[in-house]
Amino acid sequence: MELKGQPHAIVDIGGGSTEIIAGRGGPHDFLSSSKVGAVRLTARFVSTDPIDKEEYDYIRAYVRGVLEPTVDSLKRKLRKRLEDDTHHATLPLKLIGTSGTIECLAILLAMQKTGAEPDPLNGYQISYTDLSDWVSRLRKMSYEERLTLPGMSDRRAEIIVPGAIILQTAMELLDVPSLKICERALREGVVVDWMLTHGLIEDRMAYQESVRDRSVRKLSRKYNAYGD
Repeated sequence: MELKGQPHAIVDIGGGSTEIIAGRGGPHDFLSSSKVGAVRLTARFVSTDPIDKEEYDYIRAYVRGVLEPTVDSLKRKLRKRLEDDTHHATLPLKLIGTSGTIECLAILLAMQKTGAEPDPLNGYQISYTDLSDWVSRLRKMSYEERLTLPGMSDRRAEIIVPGAIILQTAMELLDVPSLKICERALREGVVVDWMLTHGLIEDRMAYQESVRDRSVRKLSRKYNAYGD
C-alpha cells in the first residue's frame, strides 16, 4: 500500500498481542507490541455466552489501559519526527489494518451494506461508526449465532468480540474515523526479505513504490486489456 509520505499507523491484531506501527512509507517512525490479543483476552476474561455487560466493560477498560500509553508514545514520537523533518506536525493519522480479525470484521460490514464480500478486500475501508455498531451486535450474540455470520470460522466466532474491542479501542485512541484494509502482513514481508537477500529485488522501498504499477498490470491481466 502506498503511504505517499503521509503519516500512517498500522494495526495488526493477533492471538496473543497487538502490534501498532507508524511510518510514512520509508523506515518506520514507531514500533510497538502490546500483550492484548483476541485469544489471550478470550481465555483470560470471557466466561459468559453471550458476553455479559460486566465482562464486556472490563475488557474494554483493560484494553484501553494497555493501549493508551502505547498510542500516547506513538503520537509523541511521530509528532517529533514530523517537526524535525518538516518543521510542522501533520496529524491526524491515517490507519491501515491487517490480520484475520480485521479482515473478518470488514467482511461483516460489507455484507451488511452490499450483500457481498469486498472484491478486492485489499484497500476496502471501514468506519469507526460502523465498527462500533457491529461490536455492540456481536457482544449480544451467542457463540452459535456468531458462527452463522459470513466468513466466520469456529475459532474466529469464539474470539471475535475481544478482537473487535481491540480494534475499536485502537481507533478511539488514535482518533481516526476509518481504516483501510491491507491483506498483506508478516508472511509477505518475509518473502520480500528473502527476495532482497537473494538479489531478486534491490531495494525494499523501491518495491513499495511500485505498488501502483503492479496493481495496473494485475488489472490489465484480469480483464485482458492491454494498450500501447
